[in-house]
Amino acid sequence: MADRIEQTARAAFQGDPVAAAQLAEFLCPDVDDSVRMALAMWSRKVARPAFASFLKVAWSFEHRAMLQALGTRKARCMWRYAQPELALPSSGAVRIFRGTRGVSVAAAARGLSWTLDRSVARFFAQQAISTGAPFEGKPLVIAAEVPSNALAYLGGEESEAIATRYVRSARAES
Repeated sequence: MADRIEQTARAAFQGDPVAAAQLAEFLCPDVDDSVRMALAMWSRKVARPAFASFLKVAWSFEHRAMLQALGTRKARCMWRYAQPELALPSSGAVRIFRGTRGVSVAAAARGLSWTLDRSVARFFAQQAISTGAPFEGKPLVIAAEVPSNALAYLGGEESEAIATRYVRSARAES
């Protein structure tokens, strides 16, 4: 198994997106290894398609732990590097939403994970999704218009989009 992981890592670092996704799957049970690998690939400027593939898979497994380990600023920089391969096909402005609880609009707008679907944002605003104790405070759904090139689109059931730049124009939704 170690030989297979080493071969996969070598191919990923040489720019193979399929190998990069497989590497993320191999490492996913261990967040520390995933974070170290993401940092290594990013610092070596692995080809964007491979890096985007690795980051997308690793993020889908452990985004909260990765975000905690990397910090918002570094995670945002990594997504910005990967973003050209994950950009939305449209040009111009895109409406995005974010749901949370017990924070101000400004604090919520600093978040990395957004959605293109208002109902998904409402779901997150209503749920207790924190690690540990449930979120407290009033549910909040915010919306913003951002340039499509400021998002790395992950899609999936949540229509997730990562804000690769800070969102400054958010407002509360009713």
